[in-house]
Amino acid sequence: MERSLRDNLNMRAYAGVGAAIYSGEDYDMTASFAGAPNGIPTFSVIAQQDTFYATFKAGTTLFMGDRSTLKFGYYGNVSRDESLHGGFLKGALNF
Repeated sequence: MERSLRDNLNMRAYAGVGAAIYSGEDYDMTASFAGAPNGIPTFSVIAQQDTFYATFKAGTTLFMGDRSTLKFGYYGNVSRDESLHGGFLKGALNF
């Protein structure tokens, strides 16, 4: 959806939803502390990942004349046990 806000200033908005499906594999890592005395055992960390995520995004781009743009927005991934939320702000000056 594009809309003219005033002379030389236009706005384009967007939104989206979707899904992401992953293999659901667990990730494990075995490590030890540097400089630990002999005989100290290693340890393991296991990270479990959900298999299905709902994805969301929304944002706006402002076109200021022919030379510059400003873009900002939100993105998110949500699953049963995890969520990720973020945002961004980008600017460009064409020359």
